[in-house]
Amino acid sequence: MTGTATGPGTPARVERSRDAVVVTGPDAAGYLQGQCSQDLADLAEGATVETLVLAPNGKLEAFARCTRVGGQTFVLEVDGGQGPALADRLRRFLLRTKATVTELPWRCVTTWAVGDGVEVPAVGVAAVPDGPWAIAWSWGELSGVDVVGTPEAVSEVVGPDPVEEEDPGAWEVARIEAGVPVWGAELDERTIPAEVGLVDRAVSFTKGCYTGQELVARIDARGSNVARRLCRMEVPGDGRPPGDGPWPGDAVVAGGGGGVGGVADGGAEAARDGGGDGDGGSERPGHQGRVTSAAWSDARGGWVVLALLHRSTLVPGPVTVVGATGPLAGTATAVVGDGA
Repeated sequence: MTGTATGPGTPARVERSRDAVVVTGPDAAGYLQGQCSQDLADLAEGATVETLVLAPNGKLEAFARCTRVGGQTFVLEVDGGQGPALADRLRRFLLRTKATVTELPWRCVTTWAVGDGVEVPAVGVAAVPDGPWAIAWSWGELSGVDVVGTPEAVSEVVGPDPVEEEDPGAWEVARIEAGVPVWGAELDERTIPAEVGLVDRAVSFTKGCYTGQELVARIDARGSNVARRLCRMEVPGDGRPPGDGPWPGDAVVAGGGGGVGGVADGGAEAARDGGGDGDGGSERPGHQGRVTSAAWSDARGGWVVLALLHRSTLVPGPVTVVGATGPLAGTATAVVGDGA
């Protein structure tokens, strides 16, 4: 993926793949309060919060955005393709709860920019699940507004045709630079929330109990000292074509001098092994982790990268990506969110 992130204050638009699930019924609020990491009991109608849905062992099952669209009606949005799994997960614990869980057809059009410059469209939260409504969000210097709802509802606001990026790949560059994790890359069913900077964004420590709470609380009490941390990296182009750069799954080793012998083979999976509560480590000496996302940035003349790296990695500091095209020297520049 190649692209150039928009300049400061320059808005751009992109259509993103998002799924949605509606939970409604007399017991909807109470049920979600026991399933989600965020405090939803007093969430006002029209308000939106980010929340985690966890397995009983505390591993991630969904990172969702929850909007209360009525007294006992909530819409939870997730990355595209994750709607069926979230719906199944929420139905699993319903038992005799008076609530229903239904997948919705969904469309999301994002207006985004680095820094200021994003205006909220003139649509508000509708009192029905199909929208449309506008949801403002921010990740560091990256900010945006999503117009969301059923395809028919959103089309009334932004038009029926898919929105094309003026600069294909620009959204992916901006997302990586901001450290925004997505399902299937930075996030999966093995993810510990503190590894990827989601706890401060999506967890309430003052609400009552919820599924998976024990692991989140235990790691927080230890100062979020997890084995792996999501990190931003930069890899200079050095005359290579964009296709010869890092790819998801490539191994990352400490240091930038190319001393990578014996680490390339089978490297990607070793970085993901570890203890159930985040206390494990890498199996190979010098093996720090793996690339989760990478994109060529014309503005930087190189690749921007997200990687899950062992906590012993020096940040900022030199690293080497070991891929199919050979070792690539780079720099781990920052830890994303609250994973430090």
